Amino acid sequence: MLEFLIPLIAFSGLIFGILLSKISPEEMKSGKKYFNYLKKIALAVLVISLIFLTAPFSWYVLLGLIIGYISALLLKRVYFFLGLALLLSFLTFNPNFTLLVSSLIFIFGLPLGSLINMELKKRKDIYFLVLFNLLFFLAPLLLLFVQDLFVYNLIFPLAFTAGSLLYLIRY
Repeated sequence: MLEFLIPLIAFSGLIFGILLSKISPEEMKSGKKYFNYLKKIALAVLVISLIFLTAPFSWYVLLGLIIGYISALLLKRVYFFLGLALLLSFLTFNPNFTLLVSSLIFIFGLPLGSLINMELKKRKDIYFLVLFNLLFFLAPLLLLFVQDLFVYNLIFPLAFTAGSLLYLIRY
């Protein structure tokens, strides 16, 4: 019924992370290392959960992982692949998995927003980056209108997304 709010709530982690760093700037320098760890842990849990849905492991899954990894080399926009993960969670028709993915995206956005605010001091640059990431995040969700293409075989798209996020853990 209110499924359209899930992507907005998941993305709001980035905005809340920026607000958090504005509220307590003295805590940001000492917490930078932990923010990076939290980002990597959230992405790692998301990758593991996406791979878990592709079970049993096959060559088809391995091919998806490799192609996803290579595509992340070319398009280093993490929110695009997070939007793709959220799209696939909607297509699994499992509300628990959708809740897990959206929560992990929110948790990933909190430290990322804090780190972005530490690096970019101009308000205009921060607004631009948030809008840019929002567009990349919502772009895969447009595929919900043609969901019949994916519903029958989600193994390859899940492996593709897991592979791309696996590469993006490095950042």
